[in-house]
Amino acid sequence: MAGRRVVQLGTAVLLALLVTWAIFGFEWGPFRFPSDTLQFLNASSGPMPTFWAGLDQILNVSRGGRAAFLLGEFSDQGFLLYFPIAFLVKTPLAILIALPLAVVTLLWQRQTRRQALFLLIPALSYFALGMWSGVNIGYRHLLPMLPLLLVLISGLMGVKASSVRYQLASGNWQVASGKWQVACKADYRSPITDHRLPIIAYVLAALLLLETLSIHPHYLSFFNAAAGGPQNGPRLLADSNIDWGQDLRRLQLWMAENEVGSVKLGWFGTAVPAYYGLQYEAMPGFPLPEFYSLWSTPPFDPAQPEPGIYAISTSSLWESHWGQKSIYPWFRTREPDDRVGYSIWIYEVK
Repeated sequence: MAGRRVVQLGTAVLLALLVTWAIFGFEWGPFRFPSDTLQFLNASSGPMPTFWAGLDQILNVSRGGRAAFLLGEFSDQGFLLYFPIAFLVKTPLAILIALPLAVVTLLWQRQTRRQALFLLIPALSYFALGMWSGVNIGYRHLLPMLPLLLVLISGLMGVKASSVRYQLASGNWQVASGKWQVACKADYRSPITDHRLPIIAYVLAALLLLETLSIHPHYLSFFNAAAGGPQNGPRLLADSNIDWGQDLRRLQLWMAENEVGSVKLGWFGTAVPAYYGLQYEAMPGFPLPEFYSLWSTPPFDPAQPEPGIYAISTSSLWESHWGQKSIYPWFRTREPDDRVGYSIWIYEVK
């Protein structure tokens, strides 16, 4: 049996590599490993060298770490608890409620335990690797494990939950007539019975729909209600958790609607603001040189900014890429006067 499993695993790995190679157009050429450890292989050729070079680069960056922001703190190496916290604050509450329910219910029952572990072990392994990584820039790095967890949650609907019976004192489990039972004076049903499962499922589905509609169309900036919602998101996380420069066009519309001729713009994004006809004075931002070059010489006094209307991207505001904590603290201690989407905060300094 063990040998058969090894053969099946090997076959799955080979098929995965073949499909990946096909995606890279069956590329064959000299390897281009950037790390010193593997550069000796660069004299050789092989399949999909671009893929292996990218994987090596990701592993190098993960080991070295990069600037990260979490709960108002900065780190050059990342945070061990970054992804657990990101998962808790950016995952919809419906999924956070359904997931432990599914894990407990499916693992308790012998009929579903094996299938549950088949989904749970890879998901938890990937999650552990994420915690080891020093690259803490976004919830998106957790996305590969979500399909596994969602399939696990869906397994709840295939379980007769009232068959889960347990006795607190003995812990002695037996199988009788397809149900878990114990021979003892008193046994206890799972609180989730057959007639309650559909009700719970419908309530959680409605909650998920409500959470989805409430953030439309600003999906990237989603934070669940327990975390304070998207308004509170920038105080918890930054970068691609909230802000990838998606609200620049909305800023143009906001300026037209509010008859604002020009703003002091701390822009975070690769789009060129002038393309949208924006009138602005550049403030420290990232990564366009026009904004990035101002971190060392900001065009205003950080302790007492001059009057004007400031439009500051949240990733610039919390300085997540620099950890300097010296340019925008005056703004961070104040509530914005307005928001454009959830990624640009507006301050009117008088």
